[in-house]
Amino acid sequence: LSKQLYERNGPVVRTRTMVETVLLYGPEANQFVLQNTDQQFSSHWGWWYHLHRVFPSNVMMMDGDEHWFQRKLMAHAFKKPQLVEYLARMNPEIKAGIGRFPVGNRVLMFPAIKRLTLDMGAKIFMGAEVGAQAAQLNHDFLVTVEAATAIIRDPIPGTLMHRGVQSRRRLEDYFYGMIAEKRAQELPDFFSQFCHAT
Repeated sequence: LSKQLYERNGPVVRTRTMVETVLLYGPEANQFVLQNTDQQFSSHWGWWYHLHRVFPSNVMMMDGDEHWFQRKLMAHAFKKPQLVEYLARMNPEIKAGIGRFPVGNRVLMFPAIKRLTLDMGAKIFMGAEVGAQAAQLNHDFLVTVEAATAIIRDPIPGTLMHRGVQSRRRLEDYFYGMIAEKRAQELPDFFSQFCHAT
């Protein structure tokens, strides 16, 4: 379908499914929008439809000075020494996780790698131990992300959006509840580094 739209209309196509969308094809068009050198485009309104219910006030939805202020706050957790530390802690986790794959049996790689990635993210970036706590964080994160693509956009009980909003609330409760503890210790995980920087 994308190829047909491009061949019929060229590199800029206006379309409508659930919401009116403009599709850009080719490196020049995408560079023009993504670099946004003249601040003609809004990340906020570009992501609002998909993210405002489940990821309000996220950095992707911020424009201009607000965006740069938040990126500056986060920069400490992404400096080279921290990145080197994350990688040093990730490598043995990756090796151990792959080592747990069953030998001689069929392995469905996508769910296996997804599980490994989520467990590692919970441990390395959030400081949660693999187990029930990490499993709940991973579940809530996945449901929240899935809700961004929900067809029913209001959090009506029984819908994916409702489950996503509930999952986000549990994530917020967890992270807000951990801030004081993270600030009281010098720990290597991303969340701790971020708490010390803010």
